[in-house]
Amino acid sequence: GTLAVIAVVPILLTACLRELGTTSAYNSPHHLDQLKWTVAAVGLLVASCCAMVTAWYLHLKFEDASIPTAIGFSWLIAGAEYCLQVPANRIGAQKAGLAPTTLRCIAELATLVAFLVFQSQVLGKPVLTNHVIGFLIVFFGVLIVLVGPWTTVVGARSGVPRAGDDKGDEALSEGEETLPLSLSQE
Repeated sequence: GTLAVIAVVPILLTACLRELGTTSAYNSPHHLDQLKWTVAAVGLLVASCCAMVTAWYLHLKFEDASIPTAIGFSWLIAGAEYCLQVPANRIGAQKAGLAPTTLRCIAELATLVAFLVFQSQVLGKPVLTNHVIGFLIVFFGVLIVLVGPWTTVVGARSGVPRAGDDKGDEALSEGEETLPLSLSQE
């Protein structure tokens, strides 16, 4: 469990760094400031996801508790979790400059890892091979979202503008076509 967390965090930070910019700016004060905020956002998101997994599944350990009691305790944990999640997304988006999609992917990976650890360590249930394989498939899907080479917006005429490029569609050359929203030919 701990090894999985140790393996995932550098991948998340690498993906965030890729989004923040490339090599030459790594030593600039602005980049180091963004890196600090990125680490804070990732840390808060990981803590948030651990809390949410606890809210969702801890009641299973207490079979004698009534459903209203389980709901009440779950809501208390979830309410506290929002005190981590909301600042994580605010810091990530506003201070670190991370896209909402990147923040969601970080949270998704953290939730998957937290769930596997929680299931085995707290609930005492085994982690099966199909659990790991299924979650690895989701993990690779998240990697495609975070570091995939495709930057064209579905329905747009060119790639997504990079940070600081506010030209958007006005920068497109005339004659470029919009990608179809479906694969069928009309």
